[in-house]
Amino acid sequence: MAQFHFRLDAVLRLRREERDRRRQELAAALAAEQLLAAQLSRVQAERLQLQQYMTQAAAPGQVPVENLLDARRYELVLAAQEKHLQEQWSKLAAEIERRRQGLMQADTAVKVLEKLRERRLTQQKQEEARRLARQADELVTMRISSTEKEHSG
Repeated sequence: MAQFHFRLDAVLRLRREERDRRRQELAAALAAEQLLAAQLSRVQAERLQLQQYMTQAAAPGQVPVENLLDARRYELVLAAQEKHLQEQWSKLAAEIERRRQGLMQADTAVKVLEKLRERRLTQQKQEEARRLARQADELVTMRISSTEKEHSG
């Protein structure tokens, strides 16, 4: 059988590389999302602890006003950090979706070329089988002709 050569192998290789690159980009964005989630969780937990402290410190009795003011300022800092992280989260979610779509498109492009390659390979195998069948038929026909010539002559 003749060696199969797919004319678009170079394109298929490039598309696979593109798909793999996009897969890595998506993985990086998902890793960033995990880091951001951890930061957000830490800030929220710290803010909750601070609020509990302020509630306890404001209980009846001697109130440490200076400590409460410091805690309130720090709570404002944490609130600003939380807001900033939430904004980053929204932007990152949009970026992750964009990268997911890009990966899906790249994967589809690879699958199309792989399917075409498979079809061409199957087509070549069928053509080779037909060629071999024709050769076998010609050989049988030639033998029958030469056998008939020997018997008639």
